[in-house]
Amino acid sequence: MAHLPFPQPQRSQLPPDSLLKEPVMTLDTLSPAFHAPTPGAMLRSLREAQNLSQVALAEQCGLDKATISDYERCIHVPSLRSLRKLAEALQVPVSSLIPEDL
Repeated sequence: MAHLPFPQPQRSQLPPDSLLKEPVMTLDTLSPAFHAPTPGAMLRSLREAQNLSQVALAEQCGLDKATISDYERCIHVPSLRSLRKLAEALQVPVSSLIPEDL
């Protein structure tokens, strides 16, 4: 065995195996903000509720289809100007595209 700079714990110093198998964190212990919908999920939900494709929404907003996809996947964050265009096309208030916890 190679010489290590730190002493290795003896088996009796380690926690019981049952403690090592316990999950440290579960979804139930995470904050409610973790469960909140993302702006992209909110946009997708509103778009799908109106049976619009990403292409159709992009055309109504004067944006590119890839831009809509990026917003929905939270790759990019829409500017205020884009939020206004999206809200107008979806006929919803801008606030419906922004999560309450932001």
